[in-house]
Parts: sequence; structure tokens; C-alpha cells
Amino acid sequence: MNRFGTKMKQKYKEYNGQESIETLAGEKYPDDFNNRTFKMCSDNSKKTETINIGWDPSLKKDYDYHVVSIFNCNVGNPEQHITYLFSVHDGQPVALVDQTTNGSDCMVKETANQEVRTAFANIFEGNN
Repeated sequence: MNRFGTKMKQKYKEYNGQESIETLAGEKYPDDFNNRTFKMCSDNSKKTETINIGWDPSLKKDYDYHVVSIFNCNVGNPEQHITYLFSVHDGQPVALVDQTTNGSDCMVKETANQEVRTAFANIFEGNN
């Protein structure tokens, strides 16, 4: 993420397993996995689906989306942030992104950024 952040002129903070990360929109990771409803959305549809997601780098808990790494960039404008939730779903790597700015639900989607998707898949498969 450091190389990607430099390329995009963004500075990302990684969740270190102890200190929560707070976005400019007020979300706290990983705390919000237990405190909010997460919904999967897409750019092509207004439909959303509630998902079962949580912090689980060991892949042992009962989640549909096991979050194994979290990176956040607070963009600087009020409430604007880019938060990547690198997850495992059905045994496959999924790079989710949260850019929620308001509301009680957290809206996530698979990132459209092919560079991020490919890099995470390579790390997951041990090809980094």
C-alpha cells in the first residue's frame, strides 16, 4: 500500500491489531464491525445486501467476509476517506472499499481499482 499510496499521492494508515483507525466520517475500524450494519453495494445497481463481516486474520470465526487487513486514507475534505478492507470470502481474496460519508449503515463494494485487486490476490496466493 505504500507504493500505491505514493503513486496516488495518498497516505494510508494500516490497522496494527491494537489501535483503532478512525476515518474522517467517524467510522472506527475494526470496532464498527460489531457496532454497525455493513451492506454490499455496486456501482451498477441501487440494490444492497447486508453482509456478515468482521476482523478475523486467522480465518476461524463465523463470518462470510473475514477481514485480514485494513488500510485507511483520510483524504482531507470533510468526511472523505478511502478505507480498504482486505478480506477473504469463500476462500478467495476480495478487496473491499468503504467510502461511506453518512448514514447509519456502512456501504462497501469490491474496489474497481485493478492494481489493488491484483496486488491483494498476489499477496493472498503467496506471490508478492
